[in-house]
Amino acid sequence: MADSSTVARPYAKALFDLASAERALPKWSAALGVAAAVVGDVNAKRVLANPSLTDAQRAELVTSVASGVAGGEVLGTLHGRNLLKLLAENDRLMALPDIAAQFDALKAQAENKVKVTFTSATPVDAALAEQVTKALTQRL
Repeated sequence: MADSSTVARPYAKALFDLASAERALPKWSAALGVAAAVVGDVNAKRVLANPSLTDAQRAELVTSVASGVAGGEVLGTLHGRNLLKLLAENDRLMALPDIAAQFDALKAQAENKVKVTFTSATPVDAALAEQVTKALTQRL
């Protein structure tokens, strides 16, 4: 079986294309993060693993929980429901964390953003932090 990141790649790319066309990258990013958190929850994993649930019930469970959380509203739309239904039918709901991560990487690349972590052995004052921010902004 392919690893989760390989499985996630086409879903992330398709969602990125959809979100780009709709100019809704931030909304989809937030919604995927919420959905990933839902399927990552221990109790949700236990329920989703119940063999008596149909694929439609699994998708509806994730939809109902995620769309009720701030940021997850997009999952209640037609596209969001179809995504979760497709993932459930193909036994891919547990790939949502990787789909979200790959989507966010595509989003950052499209927005020309780089995530930077500044680590210092000593406390940094606000002025120095601002200088580093300006230097990185100019450089990158």
